[in-house]
Amino acid sequence: MVGKLKRDLTNWFEQVGEKSLREVGIRKGNVVLDFGCGSGNYAIPVARIVGNEGTVYALDKDQRALDELMQTAESEGLSNIKRIDTSGEVEIALENESVDIVLLYDIFWYFPLTDNRLPKLLAEVYRISTPDAMISVYPKHIDSEQLKNKIENAGFHLKDKCLKMLIHDGQLERGQILNFVKKGDDHTSKTAPLGLYSPLIWYPVSSEILFAKCLTSFINGIASLGNLIWLSPTHS
Repeated sequence: MVGKLKRDLTNWFEQVGEKSLREVGIRKGNVVLDFGCGSGNYAIPVARIVGNEGTVYALDKDQRALDELMQTAESEGLSNIKRIDTSGEVEIALENESVDIVLLYDIFWYFPLTDNRLPKLLAEVYRISTPDAMISVYPKHIDSEQLKNKIENAGFHLKDKCLKMLIHDGQLERGQILNFVKKGDDHTSKTAPLGLYSPLIWYPVSSEILFAKCLTSFINGIASLGNLIWLSPTHS
């Protein structure tokens, strides 16, 4: 088993990792957040892909894992990885709309569906993501359909699914990746699923309020049409 783990990790870092992550959609120059990065199984190959023109933010609460990641980065001459230490909170110390790609890979053992931190995390991901950002999710240890619904309720929609070779617990395995993008319309790429938009601000509202407003607009429209018909020459 130890021999297989070593072979799998070697294959991942030497060829499989970069190939899989390029196919997922990571490109040169991207700004990427690897949330829950651990010792860098994904952050290291991502840093190679984005190059010096890009940045990888490596966020984790495990200081030893981050130490190991940064040592690996230094040994490889990768200066584009920025370390973010946390204590397990969901707040992300990055500016609004500053990240092109967010990786949420194998983190849901720590954020189960019933955890009230999960919606807060998704709101933070929404906040830091650029309007055309991609949120790439590896839904390990969680019901992927229920997770998909939660992510869509947070203002994203599923762009595509793909099966890729990934690394998990030091072993290569084929896993399904879900790629999401922000929901948008003709007015703004930042529209959330339930809300009202004006040129100045987006107002989140409940589905009941939104339905009532739509119904009121419909009734007013019918009333206006009736008035026009009544005032037309054929009714004078």
